[in-house]
Amino acid sequence: MEIILYIAMGAAIGAVVGWLLAKSKTVSAIQAEKDGAQFKFAELERICGLPSHI
Repeated sequence: MEIILYIAMGAAIGAVVGWLLAKSKTVSAIQAEKDGAQFKFAELERICGLPSHI
C-alpha cells in the first residue's frame, strides 16, 4: 500500500517540477520577444529621427 503512495507523490512532484520548468521557459521566451521588439523600435526611432520620449 505504501508503494502506491510513493508513486503518487513522485508523480505529483514530477508534475510540479515540469510545470515550473515550462513556466520558466515561457517567461524567458516572452522576455526575449520583448527585447527584440524594443530593439527594433529603437532602431526605427534612430532611422526616422523621432524623439525617444514620444
